Amino acid sequence: MSNGMRIAASLGTLIMSLAAWADVRQTDAGFVVIGGERIYYESTGSGEAVVFSHGAGGNHAIWVHQTPVFAEKYRVVTWDQRGWGKSTDVRGLAGDSETAVEDLRRLLDHLDIDAAHLVGQSMGGWAVAGFALRFPERTRSLVLANTYGGLSTEPMREWITPERWAEVRERAAAAGRDFDIMDPALAFRYGQISRLAPPRGPANLGGLLFGTHWDLDEARKSTVPILIVTGPYDMIFAPEMMRLLDAELPTSRLVEIPDSGHSPYFERPDAWNRAVLEHLDG
Repeated sequence: MSNGMRIAASLGTLIMSLAAWADVRQTDAGFVVIGGERIYYESTGSGEAVVFSHGAGGNHAIWVHQTPVFAEKYRVVTWDQRGWGKSTDVRGLAGDSETAVEDLRRLLDHLDIDAAHLVGQSMGGWAVAGFALRFPERTRSLVLANTYGGLSTEPMREWITPERWAEVRERAAAAGRDFDIMDPALAFRYGQISRLAPPRGPANLGGLLFGTHWDLDEARKSTVPILIVTGPYDMIFAPEMMRLLDAELPTSRLVEIPDSGHSPYFERPDAWNRAVLEHLDG
């Protein structure tokens, strides 16, 4: 390759990098008003939409390790579910899965998004799984990140008990893999983001979520590609439970992020991003 060709190739790479940089620096932020509630969102980048739905205690900012990466190719939408972050909850419906599905639909309508890739972490899984079942034509793909999202069988529900949680916690502690032990600085940053706006979730959040059971038979018939992400030291939804879910869904694939617990997207963002981007690109 001649010097001129090398310079041209370098300039091309630089221009593409600057374009990606400009994309991730331009964020549209605002509120969509739904039934008197103000639901906060941010939209960054362009292309096919990828919507990230946070877990309990989280907010839109918790996706700090994903937004700039995914926005190089996709339009990244992050939002605060009602009662968390900047979103209001005057009517006291935070944690209600049916409400979360409708909020997500109204948000996509507001942003003129016909169809999107949906990513749900923990509590966020209920919103995206419910949406994917109700609006399959608007769902390009689905990611259930450390969550069963309301899709469960009786054997899976055996894992949702205090005894099981204690067993998994003991195993994680014995292996020395607790988040705050492995990376104290990262764990502190996680807490900082969560504290940007104090969570106002209901005291009975677990009952609200675990009492919601989407139609598993409908999920088995779905043609939507599904990625299930887990961590070997998840103390809330054990990887054994996620394997049971994967076995129930014909279009699913399971990925286990090494050395991670309930939040691999924050604990091991590089590995998590690679797995999810591969799913979206596929």
